[in-house]
Amino acid sequence: MFSHLKMQLNVLTHENKCDPMSIVDDLASGKTRVGRYARDLRVILVSKRLNNQELKDSSDYFKHAQQNLIAAISSLSNVTTASLTFDVDFKYFRQLPMQHVFVQNIFRGIKSLQILGNVSIVIGSESVPSLRTMEYLHDIQNLHFFGVRQAVRVVEGTLSKIIAASPNLARLELGTIAQVPDQYHRNSNSSATGYRLERLFQRLPRGESRPIRHIEIRMWKIAQSVWLYPSLRLLDTLIIDRCNVTPGFWDGLREHAIFISTLTMSVEENIAPLRYLETNTALKRLTLLTEFNWTALAVVDDLAKYFWKEVISKRASKLKELHLRPQAHGKWSFCEFSREYVMECKKLQALSICVATQLEPNNDTISLLDTAKRLGRLRKLELYQARTSERQSIPTAVDQTIKEAVEKYTVKEIKGVVALQDLIIQLQGGDSYTLNQEGDGDAIVWKFQLQAV
Repeated sequence: MFSHLKMQLNVLTHENKCDPMSIVDDLASGKTRVGRYARDLRVILVSKRLNNQELKDSSDYFKHAQQNLIAAISSLSNVTTASLTFDVDFKYFRQLPMQHVFVQNIFRGIKSLQILGNVSIVIGSESVPSLRTMEYLHDIQNLHFFGVRQAVRVVEGTLSKIIAASPNLARLELGTIAQVPDQYHRNSNSSATGYRLERLFQRLPRGESRPIRHIEIRMWKIAQSVWLYPSLRLLDTLIIDRCNVTPGFWDGLREHAIFISTLTMSVEENIAPLRYLETNTALKRLTLLTEFNWTALAVVDDLAKYFWKEVISKRASKLKELHLRPQAHGKWSFCEFSREYVMECKKLQALSICVATQLEPNNDTISLLDTAKRLGRLRKLELYQARTSERQSIPTAVDQTIKEAVEKYTVKEIKGVVALQDLIIQLQGGDSYTLNQEGDGDAIVWKFQLQAV
């Protein structure tokens, strides 16, 4: 009971003087036993713009709120997970008396939780005071940080102190809240002031590392660094989304023989990521987010050929999942060229790929379903609509001819039924299909039928 406790601190909303401060007061004074049952704590600091009278009323509320905050949070002795969200209008927040102390008290209270291991921090406003007080956190096992690009070096320095004080850190999730996220990774100049992953490890003594097994990072910068690689040696999962990654980072992974089994990454014109994949003997699950907008088809195809010939042909024996979600075209899609390499992935359980040609007799969808019959372990197949040129906008749903090809596909032989009976086909746009029996007697056939939502 009461395993989740939420404190929404509307410090700039004077109507809420008694809520949640009543629970804060009761926790601080020991009048309630609710705290002993809580395992998850959510602290949300929000604000709104106020007139002068509202600001005066809120100031009194604010002074009262911060008095018992440390004691209230400290009483939650069984909390293992804490989520902190700051979404305040700093222009008004800074007018309150000792506003920096309020934020400090939140982190001081969190610091005292002895079995706390999971912390999530989201900073959704342009400026929050006392960010340095995050450094009170220690012995964190799972750390999640999302924030706007503000006080970059302060945030990097503070997060690096948390990591230095957390010898058992196993999971790291980092992200940037940006108004124009798609431009962040496309232009290195625009992200020059962005957060950098490698700086988070610069406080670790030489030779010391963290046992991190899972990293998710979105819209940060990542570069080669002697500080970084020691803490990546145990990495099982690396998810990189819309980041500015230097080729040297991938070269460093190869040089340090850091081979990661589950990878989500982007591929652009530089071949360095593909060369790393070529040498990654641990690879089992791969998601490629290709970035080939306005790139000539010849360049796209050259990279695709390298991927199929040098990466997939060498990693096929272990590969369980392959997801190609390209904003691309050409040989990155399923076609006559890529078919032989897909068929080498005998252990494949999930495949996401785009298809293009629907003209008979070279219908790529039909060819792909025929290939699926030879991949006996395949359980999920996601189909995307391929672009026809580098200038075409990214399709949001598959072409009707792809749906028709799936619905008309017929399986008669028992071997094919056995291979496809557990397969789910998911089309871009949301439609799902499974294999079902039609007819009776000698007229029995099996076809893929649309599943009800």
